Amino acid sequence: MLDWWKSTDCASLVRPWLKARDLWHLLLGTVLFDRAHERIVRDFWPTFAQRWPTPRAFLSDRRRDAAVRVLDRLDAGKKLEELARSLTDKKSPADAVGKIEGISPERIRLCNTLAGKNLSCDPTTPAVRVAARILGQQIPTSRTDGQLVLVQIVGASQSSLAYAALLEIAEQFCKPTDPACTACPIRKWCRTGLAG
Repeated sequence: MLDWWKSTDCASLVRPWLKARDLWHLLLGTVLFDRAHERIVRDFWPTFAQRWPTPRAFLSDRRRDAAVRVLDRLDAGKKLEELARSLTDKKSPADAVGKIEGISPERIRLCNTLAGKNLSCDPTTPAVRVAARILGQQIPTSRTDGQLVLVQIVGASQSSLAYAALLEIAEQFCKPTDPACTACPIRKWCRTGLAG
C-alpha cells in the first residue's frame, strides 16, 4: 500500500488532500471537497491548495468568500475561518483544533491522525470495509475491534501514510457496491480481490 501511495500522483487521486502531511491542508480538503464530485476535486483542489498554503494565507485573502462561493459551499468559508484562527492562535497546532460547529469530532480526529498527530486509526466505515475485504471476514462493529483490525492492516510504522492510502483505496477502488478489484493496487493481498 505504501509503495503505491508514495508513487501515485495527486492528480490521479479521488481525495488528493489525503497526501498532505499538514493538518491545515487535510482540514481544507475535508471541509471543501469531502463530498464533492471527482471532477470538481480534480479541477479545484490544486488551485485552493496553492492559494491557501497556510491558515494565515487563508485569513489574509480578502477574496476567500468569493473563492469558496465558486464551489457553492457558503457554510465552508465560516468553518475554514474558524479552523484557520484555531491553528494560528495557538502554539501547538496538534492541540489547536477543538470543537468547530458543523465539523464532527471524528473528522477532526481523522485529520489529526492523517497529519501524524494521533497514533490511533479511527475505524471509519470505508477503512473497515477495505480491511474486511482484505481479510475476507466480517469485522465486529465495536470501535475497539475496528481499531485493532486497522492496526493489523496498516501497522504501527508509518501508519498515517498507510491509513491515508487505505482511505484512498476505499474511495477509488473498494467502493461499497461494485468494487474495482481488478484495478486495485492491493488486490494480490486481498482475499476478496483474489476470489474475484
